[in-house]
Amino acid sequence: MQPYYADYVSNLRELHQEIRGAVAGLPQEALDWTPGSETNSIGVLVVHVAGAQRYWAEDVIAGDASGRDREAEFQVCGLPADSLILRLGESEAYVRQALEGLTLPELEAARISPRSGREVTMGWAMGHALKHTALHVGQIQIMRQLWEQHRASARSQRKPGVRFAASTQGAGMPAPCPGVSHEQPGPLSGGPMTRSSLRTRI
Repeated sequence: MQPYYADYVSNLRELHQEIRGAVAGLPQEALDWTPGSETNSIGVLVVHVAGAQRYWAEDVIAGDASGRDREAEFQVCGLPADSLILRLGESEAYVRQALEGLTLPELEAARISPRSGREVTMGWAMGHALKHTALHVGQIQIMRQLWEQHRASARSQRKPGVRFAASTQGAGMPAPCPGVSHEQPGPLSGGPMTRSSLRTRI
């Protein structure tokens, strides 16, 4: 593999390692939890990251059809940590395969994004996909911090003998895996962790 592309894959692998670290040791409840009805869980964010990477590598760069169901990514619930990590590994392996054998001049080659019909260069598509992954790595890390704060607060407030799930709902927090909003995509200025703003991107 040409060194530039090898470095790209290395950067992607480092971002994936950050996600693995953020997911490590979390119970299923934490993977499905959200702090509000219009935010995405860690599980949703990981699946969305993997789906987007596969889209830009397969549908755009390689020109193949991945069969991606983008809307389904935002309805994920109940996937254990090992399944989430497996998806990252599979997307990384496909990105490596898609970039294998490419030359530097091909970075300027035109590609079409099937979802939007927009023409971009292959280099732009690669950079956009990596930027998108980095954005969500930060969100996943913040979501873990919010979960840990929420869990600590709930434990300090609940009475003896009251289950954690019950105290969570009693405090007005959403139950795990809240229903996904089917509203129309919102403006790009929306909060980066909201479902509407994610749906306007990739």
